[in-house]
Amino acid sequence: METQINLVKEQNKNRTLSPLVRKLGNLVHLTEDEIEYLEGLQVKHGLLTAEEDLIVEGDEFRSTYIVRSGWGQRYRILQDGRRQITSLLLPGDFIGLNSNFRRTANYSVAALTDMEVGLVEPTRVIEIQQQYPILASALSWSTVRDYVILSEHIVGLGRRSAYERMAHLLMEIYHRLNVVSLAREDGFDWPLTQNQIADMLGLSVVHVNRTLRRLREDGLVAFDDQSVELLNMDKLMEVADAPDAFLEDFAIL
Repeated sequence: METQINLVKEQNKNRTLSPLVRKLGNLVHLTEDEIEYLEGLQVKHGLLTAEEDLIVEGDEFRSTYIVRSGWGQRYRILQDGRRQITSLLLPGDFIGLNSNFRRTANYSVAALTDMEVGLVEPTRVIEIQQQYPILASALSWSTVRDYVILSEHIVGLGRRSAYERMAHLLMEIYHRLNVVSLAREDGFDWPLTQNQIADMLGLSVVHVNRTLRRLREDGLVAFDDQSVELLNMDKLMEVADAPDAFLEDFAIL
C-alpha cells in the first residue's frame, strides 16, 4: 500500500516562489495567473523523514507529487536485495506526473533527506492540459529534460569511467539546483552518502571513496560537512564529457 503521510495546509500566503514555479518559469514565461495556479496545486503537502518510502513498487498511484524541499530517490530493488537508484528527485520535480497513463508504479520512491512534497490529484494534471496550454508545454519540456538526464545516466553506466561518472553527477546536480535557485555560485549542499552514490553510479563504496579522493587531490572539488565546493567547473565539465545540448537544457532564461 502507498505510504500514508500527514497532510498539512500551507499557512504562509506570502511565501517566496516555490521551486516548481522557478523550474517551469525557466522554460516558459509564466503569467501571474499561471503562477497562482501552480502555487495552488501545492496547498496540501506532506512531510517524510530521511529513508521513508513515499511509493513502493506495485503501489497504485493515488496522487501526483511535487518535491517542495529536500532530496528524494527513485529506485528499484532486485530479487537479491541489490538496489539501483535510477534518478535523484530534487525540489521542483514531479513524481508520478504521468500516473493517468500508468495506474501502478514500476519503481519505488523514498526520501534521501527530510523531504516535503505537495500532493496533487491526478485529475489536476489533466486540468492543466485543458486550461493552461503554456503550462502544459512547460511540463512536456520538463519531461523531455528528465529523459535527457536519464539518457546521460545510461551512457555513464555503460561507457564512462568512475571518475567521469562522478564529475558528471556533480555537474548535473549543480545545474539542476541552479535552475531553482538552490545552488551557490561555486557549489551546493551535498547530503548524499557514499552508499547512495554507489547505488546510483553502479560502483562499490570503496571505488566511490577512491574516486572522490582523486577529485579532491586533483583540485576539482572540496567537501565540507554536507556541502561541496566546485573548484574548477570548466575542468569538471571536460572530465564529465557532457554534450553542450545537455547543458543548454539547464540554461537560465
